[in-house]
Amino acid sequence: MNSFSENLSRIMGLRGLNQVELAKKAGIDQPSLSSYINESSRAKFPSLQTMIKLANALNCSLDELAGRGGIRSAQVKPQKQPGLEPELEQLLDGFKELGDENKELLKKMIKAMKKGG
Repeated sequence: MNSFSENLSRIMGLRGLNQVELAKKAGIDQPSLSSYINESSRAKFPSLQTMIKLANALNCSLDELAGRGGIRSAQVKPQKQPGLEPELEQLLDGFKELGDENKELLKKMIKAMKKGG
């Protein structure tokens, strides 16, 4: 079984979140989050309320966060935007894989299309 800190780090990576982003999204302070991730000897294990906030922010279950979810936690995807067409969702997923130059080019194209349309 993986430790809580390992599961937290892994799921954060799957969601593409860094510590600052997750702390803000979960409504907890970043130093506490850092201590949970780094297993600081001074850190206390997070309270149930904090674990619920983290699980909600990561869109996973408490079992997955605690390492009881098996490989399923690696298959959980971030929440989708309601009302998006499947093809558009696939395009948005593909955007993450583009290089920085192509991302910027695509952003400029979309902005230009919005102005013209």
